[in-house]
Amino acid sequence: MRRRPPAFFAVAALVLLTGSGGSCSEGRQPETTPPPATSLPPAELRLVVVTDLDGYLEPCGCTSRPLGGIDRLAHQLATLRREGTPTLFVAAGNLLFQGAPHGSDLERARDQERMRAETVREILDELELAAAAPGPLDFAFGAERFSALAGASRAAMLAAGARVEGSEPAPFGSVRRVRVGELDVAIVGFADLRDASGALPAGVAAEDPVAAGRAALEGVEADLVVALVSGDRRLARRVAGLPRVDVVVHGGDDEAEVRPPSVGEGAPILHAGRHGRGLTVVDLRRGEGGLADASEWTREAQRAHVRQRAEALEARIAEWARDSSTAPADLAAQRGRLAELRRELDALAAPPRVEGGYLSARHVELPPEAPQAAEFTARMRALDRRVNEHNRDIFASWMPEPAAEGAPRYVGSERCATCHAAAHTWWRGHAHGRAYATLEQRDKNFNLSCVGCHVTGYLEPGGSTVTHVGPLADVGCESCHGPGSMHASRPTAAPVNVVRAPEERTCRGCHNPEHSDRFDFSTYRQMLLAPGHGLPPT
Repeated sequence: MRRRPPAFFAVAALVLLTGSGGSCSEGRQPETTPPPATSLPPAELRLVVVTDLDGYLEPCGCTSRPLGGIDRLAHQLATLRREGTPTLFVAAGNLLFQGAPHGSDLERARDQERMRAETVREILDELELAAAAPGPLDFAFGAERFSALAGASRAAMLAAGARVEGSEPAPFGSVRRVRVGELDVAIVGFADLRDASGALPAGVAAEDPVAAGRAALEGVEADLVVALVSGDRRLARRVAGLPRVDVVVHGGDDEAEVRPPSVGEGAPILHAGRHGRGLTVVDLRRGEGGLADASEWTREAQRAHVRQRAEALEARIAEWARDSSTAPADLAAQRGRLAELRRELDALAAPPRVEGGYLSARHVELPPEAPQAAEFTARMRALDRRVNEHNRDIFASWMPEPAAEGAPRYVGSERCATCHAAAHTWWRGHAHGRAYATLEQRDKNFNLSCVGCHVTGYLEPGGSTVTHVGPLADVGCESCHGPGSMHASRPTAAPVNVVRAPEERTCRGCHNPEHSDRFDFSTYRQMLLAPGHGLPPT
């Protein structure tokens, strides 16, 4: 599909002029954005995008509003397809793996993560994922493991210029051709597979992905070219500038925030957030001049930005009007600027005029109340049971490292209850006092991704491991106040090795943005104060 210079992106140009990015507050994803305007001509193709899935089957349940779940994604995708527009499902960024689980290492996590990645791959196959540009974490367990998963996948793993040495058949392609409705679509992958240190995975060789992708597209005739990019924003912008590319799907972005289509000197760039928390849905129709951004999502972001500028200017004008030293001509000029901003707002309130091709994008989040595809929910629960049984057996002999000679060890909260009955009673009614039971109820108590934040002294000398928890189940007294054996052995003496006021870093190991999105140390600390626990007994 031939594209003219990007002057046709008139609707989105204001974003570039004003620096608007459609940001959302407090780092949260925006809620589901409005559907496309009904006045648009019928779409020829619907692009459904997931980025940076990172092998997530479901969200951590400890967040204030857990978003995502591949069973919810499956239900939403089926709903979108039933609407009748020919649909293409693609992905970019780390897809099958997230690296070592919290509190573990790659070697111990190998079997668990392999089972999870195989389940993700199988489900994505059933959801008819057409192609993906993988990321560096997909090689966390070696190029051989990735090659095996890629070879079994129905989706094409695309990374122009990359190859796994000695792997036959090659796990990578550059371009995949698919027929979607009446359109011939070419999907090309651009992946920067270097890790944070700049090193490629062992056994992987790669050349410049942009040069390799440009060469792969030579001679390819297609109605539409969709580029999948796994890498930083600079790589995405370079790909967007290629003359053959019509749409860019960008994974590998470090920011979790979901943004409207980014339009600059080239093709629009699409993003869908992280960990399967939502989908970006793009309806498009070809036409002369390329794909104008007709997204209500974009216009709402523009309106928010212009409205903010107008309100700030109006407040300043009020201050200047009260200042007798302000020149009347200057005040009139600023009021003229304010009037212009208000005209911009009025113009953005009207649906866009589309005379050629268009692109209309929206973000559909997957909240906890969203319907689930029951067959995939059942498969996820079966995986939980399988991982639990596997880890219980293979880690049966994994004992805690003993405490050094003369160092304190963990004794468990029941030991503390002997003298601190009021605090113990309060703790038992708190979420910390029931933390391990929440894992047992979900068959996740031997899951390496979960257990470390639901027990006390995990992997600490004299503490616990995934299979040896005993009296250290739950987030107990010693999680905050330190191992208590010395104090317990001489309870009437001055406390030894007792942390009276835990530091924020103690909490941040588990209360991080991914698992505890609303955590504020000072606020939570106040919530932990109770009679007999930081306050005088009643």
